[in-house]
Amino acid sequence: MKKTLIFMMITMTLLAHAQDTEEVTVLTLDDCIQTALERNIQLKQARNSQLIAESNRLQSIMNFFPSLSAGVNYDYFFGNFFDTNAARQVSETTSSSAPNISSNMVLFNGFSNHFQLSQRKHELVAASETIKNTEISVESNILAFYLSVILDKENIKIARERVELLEAQLEREKKRESVGVGNLESVYNFQGQLANQKLTLNNLENTLRRDLLTLFQSMQLNPNDGEVEVQAYDVQEEELLLEADPFDVVLEETLSSSPALKAASSSYEASRYQFKSAKAQLYPTITAFGRIGSNYSSNGARNPTNGDFEPDASFSRQMEFNEF
Repeated sequence: MKKTLIFMMITMTLLAHAQDTEEVTVLTLDDCIQTALERNIQLKQARNSQLIAESNRLQSIMNFFPSLSAGVNYDYFFGNFFDTNAARQVSETTSSSAPNISSNMVLFNGFSNHFQLSQRKHELVAASETIKNTEISVESNILAFYLSVILDKENIKIARERVELLEAQLEREKKRESVGVGNLESVYNFQGQLANQKLTLNNLENTLRRDLLTLFQSMQLNPNDGEVEVQAYDVQEEELLLEADPFDVVLEETLSSSPALKAASSSYEASRYQFKSAKAQLYPTITAFGRIGSNYSSNGARNPTNGDFEPDASFSRQMEFNEF
């Protein structure tokens, strides 16, 4: 029993020491943004969409090339049937094969392939711009959540100082009232102010917890993985004194470089070419087709050169005889 108690005490001591020595992860604004860019689900989906768009563009290029296919079979026949290779009726077990290679190429389909290629190019541009727009959106959200956390911390700091000040004033009024200099009205007044300020402090702490949770969720972090400290951004005074550009200049630069507008414009162009490609399918399609192959039969084959039947003709020799 004593050994068990000693073991439990040692275990509890080690756990308490591990908790005391647990390192605190400090996150700066750059760390928050970088983490969010690496883990954001919408950004991963946008990157996957870009890969799909690139594959579709490559496929639309391949549509201009001829298709090539090859086939081979090896069959067994039983019973009575007409062997076309031997050019006679047979009633025995026969093995046969017909290897072939074929190719097909579209010569004209109303320029549907050209329109489709232009469509896929614009879709790829739209997907790339969507990634940039998603990155900007993620950075903006992280910045807003980060500033909310920093503002909450500053409000809590001010509220705590206000609580300490009211506590000191309350103690002073209690001493003054005890010696007959003050009055109970002032004591009750400070007690009410102190209670309201403590309530305000409690509400601010709850707001900080909520904003921290929102920030962690946006970064796809588990708040239970360990203690995390969000560090305030060190702003230099000269950075606050920079002269801002006029509104018209900022608006013009935004409209000319906005990834969202570029993505929307490229999607519009892709839709136009998609309509043209679909409309081109109303025209007839002209294709070129070629095929080469041969036949083999275990019953032999007829030599086309002299017309003699060779029952023991080899596989390669029958490939020459029956080429088509």
